[in-house]
Parts: sequence; C-alpha cells; structure tokens
Amino acid sequence: MPKLTITGKELGCSELPSLVETHEGFTGYTSRNDVLKTHIDARISGHIEANRLGDVNAKVRAGNYMEGPIGQMVLDKLNQFGKVTSEVPSEADRNPLVPGLGSSPDLYLTIEDSIEFKDNFQNSHTLTGKGLLEIKNSTIPGFPANVRIQVQGQMLCGEHSWCIVARLISGWDLQLYVEYPNREVQEKIEEAVIDFWNRVETEDYYDPDSSSEASRLIKGSGNTEPVDFSGNNQLPTLIHEWKANEKILKHSKQIKDDLEIHMKSILGSVEVGKCDNHEVRHTTVTYKSQPEKIVPAKEGYSTRRFGIKELSNE
Repeated sequence: MPKLTITGKELGCSELPSLVETHEGFTGYTSRNDVLKTHIDARISGHIEANRLGDVNAKVRAGNYMEGPIGQMVLDKLNQFGKVTSEVPSEADRNPLVPGLGSSPDLYLTIEDSIEFKDNFQNSHTLTGKGLLEIKNSTIPGFPANVRIQVQGQMLCGEHSWCIVARLISGWDLQLYVEYPNREVQEKIEEAVIDFWNRVETEDYYDPDSSSEASRLIKGSGNTEPVDFSGNNQLPTLIHEWKANEKILKHSKQIKDDLEIHMKSILGSVEVGKCDNHEVRHTTVTYKSQPEKIVPAKEGYSTRRFGIKELSNE
C-alpha cells in the first residue's frame, strides 16, 4: 500500500519496530536514529507532506504491485467461510488520542455476519464486523515480531478489534495469522511515539546502536591535535579490552580460515559431504559476466574513523 502518512509530522506504523523494543530487541529494518533523522530532515527541509507513491526502491515497489493479487487470494480463501468484502484506504488512519502516529493499512475487510477459520498456527478464530488486512510477500514463514508491532500500531490508529496478516511465502504458500489488540504492547507504542517526537523537537538522538552509528552521530571538532585523557578512569580499561578483543577476533578468523582450508582439502572435488549429523558443502557457483554499470549518485555525508595505536615511550 502506498504510504499515506506524513513524514516529519507523524510516524508510520511500519517504522514502529525500529522504536519499540520486544523480547527480540528492536526488530525494524533501520535503526531508530535513522528513523529519527528522516523526520528531523523532513522538518528542516520543509518537505512535510504525504508520500503517496511510497518508497522507490525495487523491493518496496514490487511489494506494492503484489498486494493486489495477494489480497485477492486472501478474499478467495476467506469467502469459503462466509461473505467478506474489501476496501482500499484513501487516507491514513489516525487516532486523536495518539497524536504523531498514522497508519497506512493495505486493505479494510468487512465480514457479513461472521466467519470461523484456523490460522497457520492452527488456532481457531471467529471474526465479525470490520478489521484490517496486512499483506506481506516473503521467503521466511511465520509471524515475526516486527509485523506484530506494526499491526498493533495499525489497530491502535484505526481502533480496530482484529487484523488478519497474510504472508505469501516463496510466491505460492499463502499463510494467514490473526492479531488482536494487546494493550500492553500498545502502551509501549504510545510511550515510544511521545518520546520520539520530543526527540525530534530537540534533535536529541538515541544512544547509538552500533560503533558505525556512533561515528556518524558524535560530531568531531575537526582538530586532530591529541588531547590528554590520562586522567580518565575508564579509558585505559576500555583501550586494554578493545586491544585484547581485537587480537581474539583476528586469531579466531585465522583459526576459522585454517579449518575451512583443511576441510576443503578433505572434500576435494566432492561438492556435498555428510559426516555424522552434519552436511558439509563446498558447491560450485558460476557468475556470468556483468556489463559495466553506472554507479547511481549518492548524497554526501560525514562520518568518523576509529582506531587505536600504541605510542612509543620516547
């Protein structure tokens, strides 16, 4: 479904997995600071508007094209249990009690009377009235945490009592799951949304989730003259641990490489071998020659490089 929410003014529910922590951690495809930067940049540039075409990358574009056929597959299946109709949203769902959050549902479903069916977990459901259909095209079966967070946000925005999640796996296996509002999760969403917009207003980024993100977020002074941190009671220990772990990683990589060389020598020309309860593969992959490609333009950005070197005692 094309994006109906307004970047710089409201979060979309697909961004919530990056902001709401689950037992699996943050499950979004981008970091929470990336989401934050997107909305801060939209405000700074003045491009606060709905993006009705959605993202332009190939994966999202293909997913948008697939939603129609997958939605029809779901309707065909559900209509085996009763009369179900669908409607394409024309505007984002918004809940006035949760400002700063919007939802772009794939489809609204309306059930005449009721339907009963089992989902792919073999759980039985009886659904009535109006609800949501969220469509996913994937290669991985199941009902992942990031989708659960997204649809909890969607039900919160539209005050819906159920959402069917349809996942077409590997282009043929249609899997259906049902999610109901979970107040505990939705309270976490509300708290995350309030915190997020407070951070947008003050440009207060989250603690970095990775070393590379820290290099982008913690801006440098531009002065490369050394500053003495000898009086810092944490830095000496951190330097020692960093150097020790760097040696361990380098040694572990060398051990792994040596073991692989030995196993490849044992397999020889054999591409797939079995040993006890393991399968060892050393298969041939042939890549066709590729024509020269023009590298697309990229926006400039600043980051920082990190390293530690031991100084001489002179």
